[in-house]
Amino acid sequence: MGARRAGAADALWNVALLLTATSRVVGQAPCTPAGLCRDAEGTTWDLGPIGAEQTVAGPSDPTYNYQYAFSLYQNLDPVPQICQTFSIFGTNAARFDDSSFGTCEQLGPDMNLAPQYTFTAVDEVLTFVFGYSGSQLTVTLKCSFSAGKGTPGAVTGTAPMFNVEWQTK
Repeated sequence: MGARRAGAADALWNVALLLTATSRVVGQAPCTPAGLCRDAEGTTWDLGPIGAEQTVAGPSDPTYNYQYAFSLYQNLDPVPQICQTFSIFGTNAARFDDSSFGTCEQLGPDMNLAPQYTFTAVDEVLTFVFGYSGSQLTVTLKCSFSAGKGTPGAVTGTAPMFNVEWQTK
């Protein structure tokens, strides 16, 4: 899963979903809706098998029970119900609490309106850069052949910087 189409199926690699102040933003999405992503050198990476939507628990908070939903290269479909209440209908990442307090924060762009993010592949490390309103969600996929597809771990960090580690084949 997530193997380089050009042949390096056994390569170790990482994927990070990361926003930094120095990131460049491209005007066109480097990945197709099916999860085929092309790096600057023209190599195509097939992330379709691991790019499905994920929802993971967030760090404990005295007031909210945050959950984080994300998709590496497409919008969440459907967006969590509580986010629709906050008029968020298109995003690839969101932090939400659907308890009686109810809240939702958009963490990524609406990929239908502005599919602007960067994708890089350097030394078998794949990086996605997304962001919205100064928030940052970093999702790091680490190769572990015994993990199979694996599942993302719980979110760590504090606002506006959050991290997820995912062991996957």
